[in-house]
Amino acid sequence: MFIDSNSKSVSRFLLPFHYLDKKNVPFNLDDFTRYEIKPKYLVESVCELFRDESEAECKCYYLNSKCWEKYDLPARFTKVKMESTMSGCSGLYDLILSSFRVFYFNTGIGFLEMEIKYISDDVNNAADIGFCLSNIFTNEHDSGRQENRLVFTYSTDDQEVTFSLKNTLYKILGANDNKEILKLFPSNTRKRLLVYHSIITQRKDELNKTSYALCNGLHKDVFYDEAMDDDVFFSSVLNQMWGISSSGIVSVAYPDSANRSFIEDAFIRNTIYDYYYVFLLVLHEREVLLKYNYNAVVNKSNSKVLIEMKKDLLKIRVLYTYNTVSTESSYQRFYECVALKFNISSLEDDIQDVVEAVETHVNEKKDRKVNTILTALSILAIFSILTDGIALADRIQNGEMFGGLQWGVVGVVMFIVVVAMAGLFRRK
Repeated sequence: MFIDSNSKSVSRFLLPFHYLDKKNVPFNLDDFTRYEIKPKYLVESVCELFRDESEAECKCYYLNSKCWEKYDLPARFTKVKMESTMSGCSGLYDLILSSFRVFYFNTGIGFLEMEIKYISDDVNNAADIGFCLSNIFTNEHDSGRQENRLVFTYSTDDQEVTFSLKNTLYKILGANDNKEILKLFPSNTRKRLLVYHSIITQRKDELNKTSYALCNGLHKDVFYDEAMDDDVFFSSVLNQMWGISSSGIVSVAYPDSANRSFIEDAFIRNTIYDYYYVFLLVLHEREVLLKYNYNAVVNKSNSKVLIEMKKDLLKIRVLYTYNTVSTESSYQRFYECVALKFNISSLEDDIQDVVEAVETHVNEKKDRKVNTILTALSILAIFSILTDGIALADRIQNGEMFGGLQWGVVGVVMFIVVVAMAGLFRRK
């Protein structure tokens, strides 16, 4: 059943992945359409990452509507019923699957995005749905897989069809065919989908509790305490509040009667575009920095791997580390707050230590090679001098007399022997 919803609230759920074959993509390009992202408020150096060129650092694709059936999905914008038996948020929920997209960086890091729309602007409903969907892959709250406690169905003309969203995400990425070179949740052992909420609320007094609940991936029964705000950053502009945590972002807006149209239109447009792209940039930066930090620790005794990492590490510092992403203060502040929550600065310092360690290792290796060559030359020189010395002794034994020139040569030879031996012992 197709739904024309009046709600403007949107949630996006992100599955991070790392594909070892950086030159290719893990999904079937025939089922996707490449499109160009055109940020409006971001600086030129950031916009260049998304430009629609063959060598763009971030390539963006969306799953063609005609291919949804191939991945066991209902037609786009069909109402889906989710029946949950999860503790604390059991019930029957309606939602709309609106799009599936992939953002794939040249680093091999990517994000498969599932976007849903809501039937109505009910923040409690959004909190529960967000909690359920973000935990599709986890088994930490109940025995067994969480998805066993979620049943998804949609209606056709003659029947109710049941499908699995988790299996759909696997299938879109070709996870079963690429087990050796595709890693899901590369830096997240909890296997929880990252969340980005853009929610409209009809009650201003719900902003704080709703932001806290949505941001932390919790359902409507979460206890909100103002003293716990260290985990969530709140910023209020035109009745809009941001919540930021390591597992996701939530933006909640209250459009009062005086500015309803402006708040709804501007809020939705900005949060689902430029703010979202900033979030993706920080997500990618965190994933790639964690990946290289992990590789550096694992391969700390493997000089060859460390040397090969150097080029990529320098590229990361040039392309994916920013001081300024926008000249608009709200976007820049958003970036700085997300980067702070994701500990980007600490990760960059760790990477800098790796780069310096690689440099030191390379220089020490060069020094060892030079010293080895000099030692070998010194040994050859000593043998040559000894040979000449033996010949000299034979000449003296045979009674051949030396003149001043010959004794001068002997002095020079003895001096060279002393210097060579001293250098040899010094290197040892």
